[in-house]
Amino acid sequence: MPFLDTSEVVERVLAGSITVKDGLASLFDRQSGLVSLDEGDHVDYKLTVDPYTSASVGELSRDILGFSNAGGGVILIGVNNNHFACGVRVLDLRRLRDSLGPFVGTRIAYEIDVFNVTISGKTIQLAYALIPKTETSYPHLLRKDISPPSSFIRKPKYVKGTLFYRVADTVQSESPFGDVDSKARDLGFTGASPRTSTSFQIIEDRPLLRLYSQINDRFFGRRQELGTLVAEFDNPRGRGVSIGGFGGLGKTELAINIVSQLYKSGRFKFIYSASAKQTVLGATGLQQADPIFIDLRSFLLDLSGWLGISVAPSATVQVLKEACLRELNGLADKKLLIFVDNLETVIDRTLFDFLDNELPVNCWILATSRVHRLRRFLSPIELRPMDQGDDAGRLLRHELKRQGLPELSGKDISELVTKARELANHPLAIRWYAWACRRDMAQWTRTVVLGDLKQIEDFCVSSTLKTLGEESQRVLGSILAINNAPDSTMGCIQHVADVDPTDIEGVLWDLECSGMLNVTTDENGVTTYSVAPMAQRLAGDIARDKGWEADYVYRLRQFAKRSQAGRAESPLVLDLLATRPVNIRSLSKTEKEEIIRRIDRSLPSADLPNRVRLLWRKAECARHLQQIITADDTYAECAQAVLQNEQLLPADERGHILLEAATVARGRAVNKSQIERAIGYLRAAEKSDADNTRLVGMLAEFYGSVGDSKSFATYAKKAHELIALEEPDSTYAVNLALAVERGREYLSKPMFH
Repeated sequence: MPFLDTSEVVERVLAGSITVKDGLASLFDRQSGLVSLDEGDHVDYKLTVDPYTSASVGELSRDILGFSNAGGGVILIGVNNNHFACGVRVLDLRRLRDSLGPFVGTRIAYEIDVFNVTISGKTIQLAYALIPKTETSYPHLLRKDISPPSSFIRKPKYVKGTLFYRVADTVQSESPFGDVDSKARDLGFTGASPRTSTSFQIIEDRPLLRLYSQINDRFFGRRQELGTLVAEFDNPRGRGVSIGGFGGLGKTELAINIVSQLYKSGRFKFIYSASAKQTVLGATGLQQADPIFIDLRSFLLDLSGWLGISVAPSATVQVLKEACLRELNGLADKKLLIFVDNLETVIDRTLFDFLDNELPVNCWILATSRVHRLRRFLSPIELRPMDQGDDAGRLLRHELKRQGLPELSGKDISELVTKARELANHPLAIRWYAWACRRDMAQWTRTVVLGDLKQIEDFCVSSTLKTLGEESQRVLGSILAINNAPDSTMGCIQHVADVDPTDIEGVLWDLECSGMLNVTTDENGVTTYSVAPMAQRLAGDIARDKGWEADYVYRLRQFAKRSQAGRAESPLVLDLLATRPVNIRSLSKTEKEEIIRRIDRSLPSADLPNRVRLLWRKAECARHLQQIITADDTYAECAQAVLQNEQLLPADERGHILLEAATVARGRAVNKSQIERAIGYLRAAEKSDADNTRLVGMLAEFYGSVGDSKSFATYAKKAHELIALEEPDSTYAVNLALAVERGREYLSKPMFH
């Protein structure tokens, strides 16, 4: 690295233009071990940090928060007040991050690691914390009281909610009892208030646990939905819930209460909560909120903080993904809940693929979105307006109170219920109406102009359809036309709509994002599409007006004739086949049992070759679960199928199945006929691409065990010929010689007569 001024090094480290470790190491004089750079806006030195001492961790958390809320900075650990590199002892970085979590939360993307410098020929280990400036709308506040070092002083040194910020070489603070809002604006934060009650308040935030507080101070209605959805997390065949529905129905509020119930009941002790929501409807209308994630990268960066692992804020998506998955897989014995909110605002499809397909099996999901973004084994629910008793009227009373309108909120509940019905019992309309009454009290005596829910939805749908191009309108109409067809998959839609195959996926995605489509993936992994009920009438009108209906019918018949030859294999079958039998041994007991359950579900829909392949994998699972009888019976079914039709599977797969079937049959054998069955499998395998070395050794051993000296001699001779071709101490030669020796011992005293 070319020579740089020390202050320029720090600037470039913060900007990510040079590596952290190389940049920081270059700050030290290699002879004296001194750093010429003084502490300042972006640099701080600490001699020691003790992850086991609350006072030490609290002091470090204050500095991290101060840099985060100002211009970012670097903390060098192991440097004394004279700027001399003293070094640090072995530092438990994981323990340090876990200790910092309760103080700073998990949303600050800081990096902590160690690096080495060579001073006068001696290697010294130092540590650093790299803290970028936060990009959120609100500053990060202290999440836990910091107590003074002395145990005789009971008053906290800094209380929860304190705002820290860096000024020159010191960390300044603004008490939560002071004017935090004004100081936040002075620091350049754009939010109206860092503590606004309408923002998402995180009531618990530390590694492996983040919980949101309710958005509103009371939860109205939805008791039936709450109980039903909480129970879904006891479903052994599922992995969570996706809550969909029109905007403003209270999906997020319901989800937060579900998370709270799951935590309080002990179903989940480890919970991640994050939202892509950018605005929240508050007492004075829409207010800005901080989205925790907007794409896969920002999601992984936040998830790594929640997991308590140290990753560079500038790390690539692949590095972040590998780090998070490695940590999640390391928690395989723990049950984790991933709550992701407001997914309709996300356009990065790689995030949905990650959540759907790459999370370990111990991760359950609770998702909210206007349309269902996540589909694999999630129970979908469409949230509707409130219709239980007088809940909507009570919500209207509550909202009127929040707006400071006691004369309206004090009205009889029957009058409030009537007014709520005029607003279609729609939570969004109710909240908007209370706000409108605050602006103009005369609104209460006027006729409500919103109309019923159908009118609200029709207005939104027609506005959306007008913005769609003709190709999207044509696809939407085709989906409506094939709504009752047995195959409403992407291929069928593409053919019936007569659009370019390269365009269909993007068009369907746009329609899904617009809320015009309901997309469902069943337990076999098959995805089907249907027009959302609120859009059906208007979509049908467009198709009729443009004369597309007759074309839809003709092309649907054409597709049906073409499909009579057979259907494509389901994604679930393809996913199961991607698991190689040889790798099943290393899977956990739970994973093997889950594969067996999924195979049993998919067998009826699989064609014959894939049915045999699936049974092969099921037999391997049973074998390594010590279910030897089930494994033998299943392998016998596989072997019978490939013996009856030599063309059913390629020669290599046929050989593998017969070899393993013989091995399992031999392990179960209690009489001569069972050994002879195993020998029959091996003799048939000789015509395939089976492992010849293993095959010959097994035949020599098996013939010896039934006392067939002539056949034993034949295969013992073949074995010695193969051994001569190998290195004497090779694994193949040793194993083959041992098999022949076992056969010879059996021959002198046969196991079965």
